[in-house]
Amino acid sequence: MIYDTLISPLLTSIQGLISQFHLSPEDAAKANQALADTQSRAMSDSHQYELGLATLAAQDKVSARNMNTATRDSTAKILAIGVSFGFFGLLLFMAFREVPASSKDLLNILLGALSASFISIVSFYFGSSSGSQSKDDVIASNSEKK
Repeated sequence: MIYDTLISPLLTSIQGLISQFHLSPEDAAKANQALADTQSRAMSDSHQYELGLATLAAQDKVSARNMNTATRDSTAKILAIGVSFGFFGLLLFMAFREVPASSKDLLNILLGALSASFISIVSFYFGSSSGSQSKDDVIASNSEKK
């Protein structure tokens, strides 16, 4: 993702600059080879960076789940229940009651915050999306290669 959004357009611009300099064929070949080498390294480095981020995110979630299990602290469960009731309560309120115009923006902001919190809670207790599963698979396959 980093490569596609940042690095690839930059390297494409550099390629355009090389072609504008009217270099000799030998110098153009050297410049293009150096650019290809840089592109290869950048792609590899960006994949390693993204893999590292995915690994850290997975370790963080596992660590939080293990801490929650080991300490048997009920704070997370109480907060999860409170956020869930608040989220669905606000949804029901907004569905069946007329919301005053002066409060509509505030309630929409609150609904967005509760929605994001609810998604985090579901992700924590039940796992997240299939995208996360594919990241876990990539991490596992790279760990086996090492």
